[in-house]
Amino acid sequence: MAACADNKLMDKSRELAPKLTEIYRELHQIPELAFEEYKTAEIIERILKSEAIGEIRTGIAGTGITACVGRGAPKVALRADMDALPVTEQTGLPYSSKHPGKMHACGHDVHMTAVLGAGMLLKEYLSEQHGGVKLIFQPAEETPPGGARGMIRQGVINEELEAIVGLHSQPFLPAGSIGVKEGPIMAAADMFTLTIAGQGGHGALPHQTRDAIVVGSHVVQTLQTVVSRMVDPLEPAVISVGSFHAGTKANIIAGQARLEGTVRTLTAETRERMPKLMEQVIKGICDSYQVEYQFSYEWGYPPVVNDTSLVALLRDSAQRLLGEENVYQIPHPSMGGEDFSYYLESVPGVYFYLGVGNEKLARQYPWHHPRFQADEAALPVAAAVLAQVALDVLGGQDE
Repeated sequence: MAACADNKLMDKSRELAPKLTEIYRELHQIPELAFEEYKTAEIIERILKSEAIGEIRTGIAGTGITACVGRGAPKVALRADMDALPVTEQTGLPYSSKHPGKMHACGHDVHMTAVLGAGMLLKEYLSEQHGGVKLIFQPAEETPPGGARGMIRQGVINEELEAIVGLHSQPFLPAGSIGVKEGPIMAAADMFTLTIAGQGGHGALPHQTRDAIVVGSHVVQTLQTVVSRMVDPLEPAVISVGSFHAGTKANIIAGQARLEGTVRTLTAETRERMPKLMEQVIKGICDSYQVEYQFSYEWGYPPVVNDTSLVALLRDSAQRLLGEENVYQIPHPSMGGEDFSYYLESVPGVYFYLGVGNEKLARQYPWHHPRFQADEAALPVAAAVLAQVALDVLGGQDE
């Protein structure tokens, strides 16, 4: 990584690297699911106190935590998510998960470490003439309705805030780099459930039944035509059925089936159309097979849309720290979802990708994979970028 060799803030962050690595590994070993992040919260609170980062508030929306650096009302917020996934880790790392069936397979341990590191750096740079910086540690990003709305309802967005910054680890960008994008960077993430009520019977006598598996299979296939034939091909949209449960035995035709899935869109217009378009397809299939159905649609996270001026500020901040060659322009949004979007309804913000990949270390497994890994070289980079952006928003650039 060709960074600016005389950059004091980056140098200080590199000096923190052993401490950040220790924090990251401790958090990685104790992954906890949404709204169960009790041990995680204890560790974060302990570190905040040991680093003399004050105004600690705990128990927000269950397990959330905030703290403040600097003086005066916070004008900038740095947000990290805390929860892990129900994934059995297969990395073989010496600091692998100690919680069976749970893993930090999406890099939230990296995010928490980065915000803690930024807080440590900012302590030295914020003086009385600066506004404060709020550190937000949020539960339950992975599980809608998520933890962001609960945090907001309990007052984490104070009226003086001018900007909020979030990040997400990206295994397909090299460690030591970041990725930025104007406008939408992540999609709206909605959910749906479909229950099909047919008529079961003997597997040898299908003509006496109304096979819910056959009907459900047609629904799974035909829902894809909503995207391919009912949505503008230049407008990104995704419909995925992730769960299909039906049947009890090989020679029994299932009378009931339950399907669950997700819908991803980028614009409000397409998002609003999706439930009606999907039900038109579902109703047509179910009517043709003479079965009943129940279709429910749950509105999830809105799209994450970056503030243009804050993207420009972030790009400038990061280029001064890392060099232009390590700040990538992301050409397309991800169809993944993030409840960081709820904060953006109240305050301008920017969300960026942190490169954590390393081909030589075979660390380029995707999000939610049991072998997902992050190159620890990314930790001081993340802390420095977050701190520098906060300083630049406040007008106190590192010199």
